[in-house]
Amino acid sequence: MCKSILFADDTLMFCQASEESLSCLQRVLVAFEVASGLKINKDKSAVVFSRNVETNVGASLPRILGIAVLSKHDRYLGLPTVTGRSKKEIFDGLKERIWRKLNTWSLKQLSQAGRAVLLKAVLQTIPSYAMSCFRIPETLLLELESFMANFFWNCGTASKIHWVAWAKLCTSKEEGGLGFRRLKEFNLALLAKQAWRVDLGPHSVLNAVLKHKYFPNSSFFDSRLGSSPSYTWKSLWGTRDVLAARMRWRVGDGSSILIIGHPWIPRLESFQPICHPVSLPPDSRVTSLLTDNKDWNTDHIKKEFCPLDTESILDIKVHEGERDSLVWNFDKQGRFSVRSAYKVVMRLGRSAECSANTQPWDFIWCSKAPPRVILFACRCVADALLTTTPMQSRGVRLTVGCGSCGSGTEDLLHILLNCSLARLVWAVSGLPWGSIDCAQSNTELWLREVHRRGAPLEALDIVRQATRVMNCTRASSGDVDSIALVM
Repeated sequence: MCKSILFADDTLMFCQASEESLSCLQRVLVAFEVASGLKINKDKSAVVFSRNVETNVGASLPRILGIAVLSKHDRYLGLPTVTGRSKKEIFDGLKERIWRKLNTWSLKQLSQAGRAVLLKAVLQTIPSYAMSCFRIPETLLLELESFMANFFWNCGTASKIHWVAWAKLCTSKEEGGLGFRRLKEFNLALLAKQAWRVDLGPHSVLNAVLKHKYFPNSSFFDSRLGSSPSYTWKSLWGTRDVLAARMRWRVGDGSSILIIGHPWIPRLESFQPICHPVSLPPDSRVTSLLTDNKDWNTDHIKKEFCPLDTESILDIKVHEGERDSLVWNFDKQGRFSVRSAYKVVMRLGRSAECSANTQPWDFIWCSKAPPRVILFACRCVADALLTTTPMQSRGVRLTVGCGSCGSGTEDLLHILLNCSLARLVWAVSGLPWGSIDCAQSNTELWLREVHRRGAPLEALDIVRQATRVMNCTRASSGDVDSIALVM
């Protein structure tokens, strides 16, 4: 029997090491050539035998196909076919690919908003395929993130200030970040997609091999890691916590779902009853809560469960005529998605305090302003502009006063509103932004009040350009260390 895996113009075909199987494979290839008009390139094709095939058999069988024999394929689609002890070494090619891509771009001709687009659309997609197949070593992922952070802050090979931590930039836009991906968490989300397909997806060669070897008599979610597991299996098995966090049963006939122990009530805590019914046996199934007409037995449920559980259970739709099935709670159809899994991984890795949204950012990201202005507004709210106060906190030696007007403490509010150059800009522009009452207390409140009064955020580009002039003036005076960047 022949099995094949196809990707673009590369095809892997599997069969038994026997004359009958190889003759069958040869007939299949000939039929393909006749039907398609294409011809197999035997110079670029090879046969690889497993170590269970005897040497004399492996030497004679390839003559049937007329294809050379290799001891092993080092790589397929850019990924290793055999992994050794050093996992970091075999994935170093990812680092080289990102480095080559960075060297093809002229950083001086890219704005920070442009670098953000390239980072999302190009750099963060390069390791995606490898991360969907293997658990990449964390040390390598941190190196890749370091490359990306340096690129975003236009560092190149120099050591320059990162005004906002990379972890903060990787939070969602609603939480004050830019929506970049944390590679470790994204790696887990991609692998969780593969693990979901192994147990619940369509049948494939990979599903059959993994199930036969690692969980022949159980489901993936009840499986064990086992002794001497393969790198692929260890990578997939490590995502069970991610799947279990937001996976639940959809009620069909109820015969497969335990009332206590299985997630089946659609709420975000644990998907299980809050109060365990004492009178029900531990192995009771959900089917015992249904009537003969496959409706909920309301009286029985009210008797066994607390009011909160009763309300949640009676709201569950019973899919009559269907078997019980595992679904992903983040989707109305129960379908798994990498995006929702990534959100789950990010939440699992943060405490409740860290996940709280303390600053609203919707008014900035909903604006139709150019990306460079939106990014400038975000830096204003995050106090991440090139001003004296944050630079001194990072060890840069500067004069105390404003680099433009020479008076006052050069903090963010001074740069935006109180500096003589800023006042001149607002006076010439005709915008009364500098006179807003909350201007002296909080930059975010000031921006919100500007937005509430109907002023377009695009007008903030005036401040951005003025800040550039102030930075250039200060840099040319020689008061600023060379580490300070002109925005």
